[in-house]
Order: sequence, then C-alpha cells, then structure tokens
Amino acid sequence: MDMSTYGAVRACLPEGRTLFYYERDRYAVFLLQHLLAAGWTARALKESRFGKLLTVPCVRDYLAAIGRLDIDPEWIALVPFHDPVAWRLTLSRWGNADSHAWNQTTCKGANLVLQLNLPEAHNRQYRQLVSPSGAQIFNYSGHPVSRNENTLAWARMDVDLNTGEALIEEIQSDWVRAAASALRNPRRYYDAGDGLSFPRFRTGLRRYCEEVLPRYGDGWQETMMAAVLNFIVSELGIRKIYFHEFDSGNALKRINARYSAPPRSIYTSLPRRFCYRLVEDEPRFIEQYRNRPKSKSARARFPGELKFWLLDLESPPDA
Repeated sequence: MDMSTYGAVRACLPEGRTLFYYERDRYAVFLLQHLLAAGWTARALKESRFGKLLTVPCVRDYLAAIGRLDIDPEWIALVPFHDPVAWRLTLSRWGNADSHAWNQTTCKGANLVLQLNLPEAHNRQYRQLVSPSGAQIFNYSGHPVSRNENTLAWARMDVDLNTGEALIEEIQSDWVRAAASALRNPRRYYDAGDGLSFPRFRTGLRRYCEEVLPRYGDGWQETMMAAVLNFIVSELGIRKIYFHEFDSGNALKRINARYSAPPRSIYTSLPRRFCYRLVEDEPRFIEQYRNRPKSKSARARFPGELKFWLLDLESPPDA
C-alpha cells in the first residue's frame, strides 16, 4: 500500500499491544462465527468447503455435548477454551517505495505487519534457561520483528480500503528455525557476556527446546494465520482475504525459489486447512499494478496465469 494509505490505516488501529488468546484448532470457531454472521446456513456450510470446520474436534465435541442440530454465531462463540496461550500482538511497518524489490513486497510501498509475541510466562523461562539478559538471540534484526518483545512469528499484509481486499504477503518465523539451529550448533549462539557458562547455556538450551518452546512453537503457522485473519476481519473490517500461492507468490515477490524459497507447506497445506480456495482471480489493486508498462525482466516475473488463495467471508453464494 502507498504510504498515505498506510498512515490512514495505522491511525485507526489501537496503539501498544493487545492480547490474543489461542489454542489449537480455535480457527474453526472464528471462521464459523463470521460465516454464520454473514448469512450462511448450517446446510450451506455442510455442503461447502467450509463443512470440514464442523468436524474440527473442538467444534464437533461441543455441538455433540450441547445436543444442538442448528448452528448459530452465539452458540459457536461459547465453544470453551481449555488451555489457551495469551499472545501479545503488536503492529509495525515493513517496506517503502524505494526498496520495493529487496523488501519482497508485491507492490511498491509499505506492508502492515502483525507481530505474534511470546507471553511473559515464556519469557521468564527463556531468561532462566537461555539468556538472563533477555537478548533476542533467535530473531534477526533485519526482519520485521519487535524491538521490545520476543516475536515468535509475523505476518505481512497489503490492504486496499477502496476495494475491501487484503493480501497476506508472508507468514514467517525466525525464532523457531533459529532455536532448532542453536540446538545443533549451540556455540554459534552462545554469548559469554550474558552470564552463563557454555555448559550451562548448552544444558539450558536443550531444556528450553524440549520442554518450553513446544507449547508455543508447535503449530506456530496455524496460530499466526488465525491471528492475522482475526485482525483483518475484526480490526480492518475486510472479509475478502487473499494469500500467495507458492509459485506465483515467489514470482511476484522476486524470491529465488531455488535458493531462498519459504517453506512450501505454508503456501499449500496451511491455506487449505483454513478453507481458502485456489483462484486465478487476483486482488484488484494487484491487477492495476500489473497492467502498468513493465520491462522485459519485470514481465518475466509476472506469469500470465497468476494463482492466489482466496478466503471470502462475505455472503453465501445463494444470498
């Protein structure tokens, strides 16, 4: 988005951090709430690709327990939590018009960034076992992570308020990947000035990776997708959400798929779980950008038939 749009969007959003409670499979509750509020009936849901949301264990077991055959937003909202994590969400910006290619943004301008930050319960154990100073040894400062929080993952997005569309550009985590790397090569991440001897750091690191991080890091992709969808719908009021398909996304964002491609599963199996459908339509603001004159090298980056994942939470097809 251009900087003026970014400024307008950012001005409407809350400052500081907000809490986001989440546990595995909770995305099904969120999606069903919004689909039912948009006018979907139980029958229409069951006959659509969204029908699988009713078989997600937390929803299936709850509906069976209350013995209801009908489905409405109020009842779905009462699906209980069991042991959620209280994530801390913060907002940031990524990119500008001058560093378009390096920033891997589809269009010139900025992306809005939603940062998924680890809770204080995690941070206490992290300081005890790995880094008494709380240094963010598992994050890369050149990525859109918080400078004040321990960011487990982030999502970059481009939005257009005129068309009512959002494009999730990227879902990524440094923390999970770096922690696994540190377990293989702890010396690379050790800082003698942080107050721990190397043997104590190595032992604490293993305990952290085996006993602490799994609660937060396992399934981080699902948590991040659920958080950014909740943000786009609840805070921005946008219900038509695109996500990059693996090959088209690499081309649009100028990613060399051979050397620096993201995990394929994030751009294949993850959107399927969230009931996205693969389409050849693209966000209208992307289409306008692609129709501008381009150099030969630019045309090569934009294949003729782009594909996107689309999650449309607007009215049902027969409405």
